[in-house]
Amino acid sequence: MEDELFALIADHSDHSFRDATKILEELSIQSKLTLQEGKNFLGLLKENFFAALKKNSIKDMLAWIEEFSQSGGNFKNLIESLLAELRLMLLAKHGIKTEILSEKIAADLDIVLLMKLLTEAYNNLKLSPIESLPLEIAIVEYYNRKSS
Repeated sequence: MEDELFALIADHSDHSFRDATKILEELSIQSKLTLQEGKNFLGLLKENFFAALKKNSIKDMLAWIEEFSQSGGNFKNLIESLLAELRLMLLAKHGIKTEILSEKIAADLDIVLLMKLLTEAYNNLKLSPIESLPLEIAIVEYYNRKSS
């Protein structure tokens, strides 16, 4: 494994040895031993997600989600990461966190609607027979509500 991958695991284990061990075990089992594979697994492609979302194309977003799924991405970690970023965007939009770099993207998003839909998708992950389905539904609903 790459040394940077160990640092990434430590950063995303919420100071929990058990969580770090679980992530390390999953990466080992799936032979994801590079930093990029670790980032994909942990869902750390949020910049690409928001850039794709900004294109206002359901087709592009569903293709992004499919590519993420095919590369072995972890949807739980992705949604957690997206919600954390959206929270920071929301705070920046209201002048609380002014150092956020995503403000240009945030201006084009209905942040609260997206947060609600992603929270719902996160809660539905455990019940879904297809891991990507809750996020796909959330994205389709987001575009449908935004266009109406």
